[in-house]
Amino acid sequence: MHLTKKQHDIIPYILFFGSAILFATMDIYVPSLPDMQTFFNTTEDVMQWTLTVNFMATAILGLFFGPVSDRFGRKKLIQIGVVIYLIGTIMCIASKKIDVFMIGRLLQAFGSSAQSVIGMAIIADLFSGIERAKIIAITGIIYPIAFSSAPFIGGKLSEKYGWQASFVFVFLGVFIYFVLFSKYIPETLKPSSSKKFLSLKSTFVNYSLFLKNRLFLLYASIHTLTIAVFMLHLANSSFFYKNQMGLPMNKYIYLQAIPCIGQIAMTFLSKYILKKYGMRSCFKMGGIGYGLGFLALALTAIFFPTNPYIVCGSICIPYVSSTFVFAISITKATEIFPDMAATSSGLFSFLRTIIGVILLGFGIIILDTTVEHVYSFMALILAAVTCSIFYILKTTLKEDHR
Repeated sequence: MHLTKKQHDIIPYILFFGSAILFATMDIYVPSLPDMQTFFNTTEDVMQWTLTVNFMATAILGLFFGPVSDRFGRKKLIQIGVVIYLIGTIMCIASKKIDVFMIGRLLQAFGSSAQSVIGMAIIADLFSGIERAKIIAITGIIYPIAFSSAPFIGGKLSEKYGWQASFVFVFLGVFIYFVLFSKYIPETLKPSSSKKFLSLKSTFVNYSLFLKNRLFLLYASIHTLTIAVFMLHLANSSFFYKNQMGLPMNKYIYLQAIPCIGQIAMTFLSKYILKKYGMRSCFKMGGIGYGLGFLALALTAIFFPTNPYIVCGSICIPYVSSTFVFAISITKATEIFPDMAATSSGLFSFLRTIIGVILLGFGIIILDTTVEHVYSFMALILAAVTCSIFYILKTTLKEDHR
């Protein structure tokens, strides 16, 4: 598709804005979880499940949005998803019972899933090669921006206006995105691609192609396990900062934001390292960083579980290290079958989220919300990620260079 210079420049940033505000929905209310627990008269576990249910629904819906988008197009599906999201957000704001709030979170997942899967497919439709990698690297900044700024903003809004203010904020942001998206972003699926027959059988056949592909599974595995670590930290941090360490919200929201701020800063640097030294160097730095993160989390859990600054500093290591591998893993995974960009993005998103949800659910059921338990579990996951990265360095990336 031929783009004007204005479209070429503006489309990625509209998509980035939409991704940031929709992803912020996942954790903007995390600092308010203890207060919401009191408001809904429920338990810590139930409040954590409001995060988990949203993550899981986002992942499962991605399997639907991927192949349907490859058949019927991109634009209308994102618009439908965003409208359903806005309805769900109104339910969250107006909810007086935890059941209604949970349904609202499920509806919000429609918009988050559509944007996550189809937004990446739009980028794949419009850009290729180095240009696509650079844009995806910028996308890597969107996640930490959303996840770091959202709890800070949510904490400030909640402190002044109550927890509902966080959902009013995302409602307004997503409504603005809907207007910009509808006005400036065209349908990007090629007419020849949209003629493909869509059936349940063909969908499973397409997904089986990806699941049988060793490269896809390798790149997906390092991404999914890292996201699982971040989800565990996200779901538990407000509880152990407030309940275990006794910090007030106006202090611990800064500690929650610091790891993602470091991730943002390192993302800019990793782009230059990738350009100058290539994939192997980036993966090697990420693997070394994850190894150091494993040691830091394990030592923190054993010796410094009540020191908020050491707790914060140790989790910064895997956050920063992830910037060296995320852009490569996503780019390589979506390039394997270029004619099924949305399908690959949907499956990648599903694996990334569902593994995180399973591990998060395991953590909620088996572990309590203390640094000793949570950080020990996260350290074990980082050990597995480190092994996966060095296996990729030894095999797959060598093959890519050949």
